[in-house]
Amino acid sequence: MTPVIDAKHTALAQYKRSPSERNLQILRAARSKAQQPSRHCANEYWSELSETIQIAAITGNIRGMYDGIKKAMGPVQNKTAPLKSTTGEVITDKGQQMERWVERYSDLYSRQNVVTTAALDAIECLPVMEELDTEPTTEELNKAINSLASGKTPGSDGIPPDLIKHCATTLLLPLHEVLCQCWKEGAVPQDMRDAKIVTLYKNKGERSNCNNYRGISLLSIVGKVFVRVILVRLQKLAERVYPESQCGFRAARSTVDMVFSLRQLQENCRDSRCPCTSLSSISRRRSTLSAERASSESCPRLAAQPSCRA
Repeated sequence: MTPVIDAKHTALAQYKRSPSERNLQILRAARSKAQQPSRHCANEYWSELSETIQIAAITGNIRGMYDGIKKAMGPVQNKTAPLKSTTGEVITDKGQQMERWVERYSDLYSRQNVVTTAALDAIECLPVMEELDTEPTTEELNKAINSLASGKTPGSDGIPPDLIKHCATTLLLPLHEVLCQCWKEGAVPQDMRDAKIVTLYKNKGERSNCNNYRGISLLSIVGKVFVRVILVRLQKLAERVYPESQCGFRAARSTVDMVFSLRQLQENCRDSRCPCTSLSSISRRRSTLSAERASSESCPRLAAQPSCRA
């Protein structure tokens, strides 16, 4: 490409110095000659990019697939709009806009769930699982570190998950000491609980309305490691509480498998011409109340752990 482009530039400069019919023909010929290899290179580029995206999609490399799509789509323009207050007044000052976001998420995250006594009495009391109250081991912490997803955005401390995973042998014992200390005291440092909230527009509604934005909380990666250790223990407890119909967020109980089973049931009923109950409305309610109640009864120390949500 470089010799062809240089020849076109030379022909253009020659035509500007001496505009004549002969130099114009030479310039047109140079441009035509440069267009052919440029189109060939462009076709090769798009073919390679399309093949890369296709291979990433087939192999399950979701991050590589989206990176290829972003490269093909080009840079995204960040559109901003002045926010509106709770009374509908337009806010143009950046400081007041930040205060509006603080007001929005402070109200959102400060809501408390109210559990009635009748609902608690209706829950069956389960035997206490004393093993959940023991201090976490280094094996549990090591599994939690290895389960961290690479390439995630760090929190306010700026520590990426890749750093903790690559330095796991060095950081395992110090992190275990900190985790055991938090376990004994029943409290987590504020640095692990703080989150950096990034707002993403939902692509619907007015941009000036804070309700049309989704907040992404970037938590501390060290705090996430500790939360994973507690989560694994709570999952053992939740397996006794979940109903048989609960799918998703459970091992070997994916919602994809359930949807596939429903589709198979519909097809079999259609083929045999048997009546099939409507499956369009499926309840999405989750049995979190039972899990919270069981965790507070079966493992007092886990229930006393403060939430790491900002």
